[in-house]
Amino acid sequence: MKKHEFIKELREVLDGQVPYSEVESSCQYYKEYIEQQVAGGRLEEEVLEELGSPRLIAKSIIDTKGGSKLHYEDEVYDDGNSYQEETSRKVYTIDSWVAKLGCLLAFIVALVIVGSLFAFVFKFIGPIIIVAIGIYAVMNIFGRR
Repeated sequence: MKKHEFIKELREVLDGQVPYSEVESSCQYYKEYIEQQVAGGRLEEEVLEELGSPRLIAKSIIDTKGGSKLHYEDEVYDDGNSYQEETSRKVYTIDSWVAKLGCLLAFIVALVIVGSLFAFVFKFIGPIIIVAIGIYAVMNIFGRR
């Protein structure tokens, strides 16, 4: 991996998860860090190997800076230095108590609406079903004689 690939991947993961200013300052920090280390005589590949996965770094930044209230992850991390892309599925996480309360209220409202519909339907159809069962029973009882 090259420096520009590292910075590009870091930027892509952070984009939309933290404020734009945080994306820019993080990318600038790692770009300058890599350049300083290379200027000090180290190999770029060695510095990047030491830093590890840009996705893991981005996840740490998102976790420490609060990130967005709704974010996703597409990777499963094996250890501190590498990641393994399992599938392209996305796992959504809701961090806000207001969003959780909204989901709970939406579920309760949906439950009340569905329950009301069943009660309404069976209020009118229930007697018809009972009469139909009664007629069926009478016909079977008298039809066998």
